[in-house]
This record gives sequence, structure tokens and C-alpha cells, in this order.
Amino acid sequence: MEKKKGKKTTGKKEHHLWKSRDSAQSGQKALALVRTVYKLPNEKEAVYGALDKWTAWETEFPVIAVSKALKILRKRGHWVRAIQVAKWMISKGQGATMGTYDTLLLAFDMDKRVDVAESSWNMIIHAHIRSVSKRLFSRMISL
Repeated sequence: MEKKKGKKTTGKKEHHLWKSRDSAQSGQKALALVRTVYKLPNEKEAVYGALDKWTAWETEFPVIAVSKALKILRKRGHWVRAIQVAKWMISKGQGATMGTYDTLLLAFDMDKRVDVAESSWNMIIHAHIRSVSKRLFSRMISL
């Protein structure tokens, strides 16, 4: 019989609070965020204030929960709320991914705000000229 050679591990994993990415609870956080946003009036200040309050006690920005909330809003067709959440997330310097931009452009299209989509597209192109995906290009062409 051959013995496997390998490192012995102690079984305890060192946990660092600042490196924690607990995606198991992010689904519940996302639903709580969606419920919070649904109850608000359709004003930018009210939505941004509630979102800031929602993240106030977090040790790190809940990117996973917010992106799941964006997917929920997109799936349910709540385009105005999806725009508000995506713009808030980007304004915080978080979640500036092609997926977020795709959701934002789609939401502008569905909300019949093509002129705003075009200005957002120009901003995306200037900021990420080398990394814009084909999907994002096709989304903008379809507008």
C-alpha cells in the first residue's frame, strides 16, 4: 500500500473578519434589501438614504447581497428600483462589473430612457475601453 504524502492540517481554519465573504446569508440580505426598497417613495434621496442605512453596520460592503438583489429586481421587472440600486452601488465605488452595467442598460431600455442609457454607455466605454464584453456591446446595439 502506498501512503499519501501531504501537509497535515490542524482542522481549525483561521478566520479573519475583514476577509469574510459569507454568501450563505446574502440571499436573506438581498430579500431584505428588496423589501426595504419596495416600501420607499420613488425619490432618489429616500432610496439612497435607506440603502446607506442598510449598509451602515456592515464591516464590509455587501456586494454579493446587492448583486443578488439586483437580479431579483431584474427578474421581477422593477426597472426604476434596479436603476436606483445599481447607480447607488456604483456611486459607492462597488460592483462596477459588466453584469451591473448590463442590468443598468437593460433597465434604462425597459424604462424607455434611451438617452440616459446612451450617456451611461459613453461613461462605461471611456472607463473600461479594453474590457467591455460582447454582451454589453450587443445590449447597446439592441437599444
